[in-house]
Amino acid sequence: MYTRHEPSEIPTKSHTRFDAEGRVLSMRFDAFTLFNIYFPNGKRSEERIKYKMAFYNAIYKEWEAHDESLIICGDVNTAHKEIDLARPKERRWLEKVTTGGYIDVFREFN
Repeated sequence: MYTRHEPSEIPTKSHTRFDAEGRVLSMRFDAFTLFNIYFPNGKRSEERIKYKMAFYNAIYKEWEAHDESLIICGDVNTAHKEIDLARPKERRWLEKVTTGGYIDVFREFN
């Protein structure tokens, strides 16, 4: 990640068991924390879909532990609405995120 403003902290680990794959980069600034995440892809197997859903739940818990504003970007590897994808478990998780107060910026404009 590149920034013109020096972050107040660059955590080297998230609070999940998924650090080994290096999927989460974050930077803390005075007014917000930025997460840049490469979410797991679940196409390979049922086991990998379970891993992906466990990752989703762990990272959501991590977000909820923050008091400051969050910016979340990256490759979610899941589309939010039915018109985009046919995996209801994954879509339900994204619905949980948006009803939890997070905004799908892509859907706000498209």
